[in-house]
Amino acid sequence: MASKSSTWLETAQQSLEKEGLYVLQDSEVGERIEVFASAGYPYGTIRALELLTEPVIFDPRIRDILRAHRDDFILGHSLRYTAKPGRYFRFWCGGPNTRLLFVVHQWAKGSKVDYWVGSHKVALPVLGPRINSSQRKVMDPLPENIRTALVEAGCKPRTIEFVKGGLIITDARIAFEHKKGYEFANKR
Repeated sequence: MASKSSTWLETAQQSLEKEGLYVLQDSEVGERIEVFASAGYPYGTIRALELLTEPVIFDPRIRDILRAHRDDFILGHSLRYTAKPGRYFRFWCGGPNTRLLFVVHQWAKGSKVDYWVGSHKVALPVLGPRINSSQRKVMDPLPENIRTALVEAGCKPRTIEFVKGGLIITDARIAFEHKKGYEFANKR
């Protein structure tokens, strides 16, 4: 853990390196998501930009963490992910030599998730995509791992609950089990 003299940014960087994530409990995030939900999830609108994208881009905590690792970052996508207990997803595959990418997760009020600490440092087998043959589309666009592989690799779940909402910046390779609630994820 960081020493008492460490800055919050050093603490965040150490947490991202060691655990693969940095948690920011933030009720304002929960409020913005609640407003977005009550408006019927108006993707592709100025309101969506104001509620979901701008707060991530202009949040100095997020910007400072991302810039500490590299100067060039982009907003890759912003999607809503719902709970799928018993399934273990990640945004990016690979082991320790894979290119570093971050994902900023915005969690709604009442959300609960397990992040598998250490999974960002190991290569794990990935399940094939689940396809809905009648609609001819992939049902879950994220790479999926199995619990057994995570446990055998020595990864440990860290449960995080967002009573009022919040943010997590993660290494895109970290596996997570989304147990309750929903999130908006911005891949950088």
